[in-house]
Amino acid sequence: MRDSLLEAISKASGIDEIIIVTHNIDFLFLQAFVFEKLKSRGSLKLTVFADAGCALESYAAQAELLEGLGVRYRVVPVAMQPGFRFHPKALLLAGRKSAQLFIGSGNLTYGGWIDNAEVWTRLEASTEGITPFKAFVDFLRECVTDLPLADRLGEDLARALALAALSANPNVPFREAIVVGRAGNGQPMLEAIRNAAKVQPGGELFVCSPYYDHDGEALRALQEAFAPARTNVLFHPLGSTFSRQTLARNSGVEVHSIAVQRVNDKGVVRDAFCHAKFYAIVQGDEAVVFSGSANCSAAALLVAGARGNAELLVARRMPAAEFRAEWLGELPQAEFEAPIPELPPAADAVDREPLLRIVGARVEDGRLHIAYTPADTPVAACETNQGILQVGELGANGAIEVAAPTLLRWVKLRGVSPDKDSATCWVDIEEKLRFSPRRNPVVDELRKKVRPGAWDRAAWEDVLNVFLKHASERFADSGRHRPGREMNPKRGVLPGDLFAAAYSIPHVRHANADGLVTLLATERSIQVLLEGWFAIPADPAEDDPQKDEDADDPPGSEEPSTENDEAVDRPTKFNKQKKSKAASNGSRKEDSASDSKRIRKVLGKLRDTLRSEAFYLQRSASFVSADLQLASILLATGRREGWITPQEMADLTAEIWGAMFLQHDTTHGGWLAIRERADPQYVSELLSPSLSAALLGWAFRAQDCGGTLATRLQLIAALAAARHPKVWWGGTPGEVAQELSLYLEATRRREQQTEADIVRAEQLWQEMMVFGEALAALQREISQEDWRVLRDNLESRFLVAGDLLWQNRAGWCINLATAKREDKTPLRVLWLNDPLNRSDIVAGSAVPLRCVLEERWITRDQMQTEVLGTLNAIVRKTQEAFKEIDSWHGPP
Repeated sequence: MRDSLLEAISKASGIDEIIIVTHNIDFLFLQAFVFEKLKSRGSLKLTVFADAGCALESYAAQAELLEGLGVRYRVVPVAMQPGFRFHPKALLLAGRKSAQLFIGSGNLTYGGWIDNAEVWTRLEASTEGITPFKAFVDFLRECVTDLPLADRLGEDLARALALAALSANPNVPFREAIVVGRAGNGQPMLEAIRNAAKVQPGGELFVCSPYYDHDGEALRALQEAFAPARTNVLFHPLGSTFSRQTLARNSGVEVHSIAVQRVNDKGVVRDAFCHAKFYAIVQGDEAVVFSGSANCSAAALLVAGARGNAELLVARRMPAAEFRAEWLGELPQAEFEAPIPELPPAADAVDREPLLRIVGARVEDGRLHIAYTPADTPVAACETNQGILQVGELGANGAIEVAAPTLLRWVKLRGVSPDKDSATCWVDIEEKLRFSPRRNPVVDELRKKVRPGAWDRAAWEDVLNVFLKHASERFADSGRHRPGREMNPKRGVLPGDLFAAAYSIPHVRHANADGLVTLLATERSIQVLLEGWFAIPADPAEDDPQKDEDADDPPGSEEPSTENDEAVDRPTKFNKQKKSKAASNGSRKEDSASDSKRIRKVLGKLRDTLRSEAFYLQRSASFVSADLQLASILLATGRREGWITPQEMADLTAEIWGAMFLQHDTTHGGWLAIRERADPQYVSELLSPSLSAALLGWAFRAQDCGGTLATRLQLIAALAAARHPKVWWGGTPGEVAQELSLYLEATRRREQQTEADIVRAEQLWQEMMVFGEALAALQREISQEDWRVLRDNLESRFLVAGDLLWQNRAGWCINLATAKREDKTPLRVLWLNDPLNRSDIVAGSAVPLRCVLEERWITRDQMQTEVLGTLNAIVRKTQEAFKEIDSWHGPP
């Protein structure tokens, strides 16, 4: 009866999905207590369904202290008809190996999960079968059917049920548990209880509930439904609305005072609130017990149709002796009978809902969607943490859709006057919420390893090994694009004319410029990046939550109404304390020869994995995208710490990117192009601001080497941008710039100045995009036939070191030696399309870009002056880097 939900979460193994259903929600309790238990469970999906009014009220009080809402976990506000509440309480833990469902009476608060006397019934799929789990999911589906912006919830519920089915026992006992729910429509809850009980009149009726109708209408209806010979009410005076009036209107009721007490760490005994709700019919040796959320009130039990609360109960049949021992035994009779109070009549229910209420807000595909009620309420503007958005004519019929600013956290709608504004509501970022990090063990390993004092070469190597194992596995396309779903129009679109005089790369702000993050140390900056990109749980706050000192006082000082009967579960108050700063692990041991050899071996495996056909062609886009981001972080971190040399970083990047973007030839391209031809939506599914930032940051960090290595990499990156321009713009320019700022901070070397690092990154970003577009324009202008004419008719007879050669289908390469341009002369070159290619070319077939431009094979009539100028700049840059051929120390 008193199952500990926190203990159940901490002990559950192999859990992928958690669904919590509650009336009231204390976000800080969730953050401090529940996340504390989740941190050792790895990364998983968490969804909370809560009453809309309670959730918005709690959020308004706690928003400044919350982390991860709408990014790491989803809270679904469920609104009922005015005057009624979304009132069920449940917890579902679903995984491939086990599934547990708890149905009970406790809210997601300190009182509901820890302090109060609550009732929880545990159902195991391995013993109860799948039927109760299916009934629970069907109940939630019914609750959210008419919710706005709820299209994602059906997928989440189906996934949770599918996981539960994996461990379900197909041979369940005859007396299986029965889940009884009412989602604010259909027959009254009492009718459903009577149909499920299947008992004859007579026996004993036991009622345990903190809240009753003033005139005892629901209690009277219970007696009429079951016609018991005796009715027993378990009464605890603390906070209860059971009164003399209720008793007077229900003849034949026996009241039993019960004792619920707690002892603090000083040995002081106090009364606790009894919030448990159950109804039991005992006949002979058998008992049928209905337990869960429903109070003994008309709103919970008697209302039919669209009105009434949403409630959830579970029915269990058991021996009468078991009921008396395990249920009644946990609620011992009080030493003295408590006096039953005489309460004044309840005031008429007043709809306290604001005139304007946000019932859902989310960002998806670069658009902000807001749903609000009443639908005909005038909306003047939308206030956000990023400024005011003018909604214009779009604010009508209960829905608003506007372009989404970056890094949205909350929204508030302005009415025609300040007193008609909505309450503030959080924003769900769908791109983050859809990511399922539980499937990616690399994220879990990073979460464990990236800690002050523990993040060293050995930890980095451990994560690399986990990454290699994961990246070698094959995963089906579970998250594929569905026909008819419109892809994000803002993803993969170049942000205007790169050669326009007014165009410039967006400014990459310092990650701390607007107070978005607080970087305490190198390790913390990586944690911030991982949390933002992969929605992994951050370490819980170091502060221990402090319960409100007033919580020991009787919670019945204000009369709770049946329409909002959880008034006793106030959001937990926390004392604000300064977080201690973790010292960065500044001392690093020098790598031994064996360490270096082992790292070289691991890096070789990494290169082979990320160049392989299986990685790109046999894995879904979501996995490839996540793994490329992780690889970028791991390599940049290894370079920053000195575990990877500049040349190793440059070579790895060139070899991996060649296979991904450029390898094979200019017709077939790299693995991305091959996969895109087989699946035209593939590249679109890869796109995200974080992937673009990861690739840009990877390119920048690899170019720290300088000299010929950096020039080669810059050309490879430019060719990659030319081949797949959309990949580099996985969001708006501002979104990509913001994600890049976090990446730069997390991978910056200690001696690098932040502003200088940002200036350099902006310069490289600008050059990369412009160089890529210029090379793409050249290849569009000259066909294969034209290339053959060029090859055969170029007048220049000499090649110089550093000449950038365009070899048509064979791709691009750099000449490494001065030579005559004669047919049979072998020419040593450095290939850009496939850096592992060591083959020479025949000097007579070389087509230097320098000669194409000098001999004016392309005129200003064919190409913009700015493009021609950029091509000449590429020629000069390459020749300057390679003019001293002895400076090239690459592979022979």
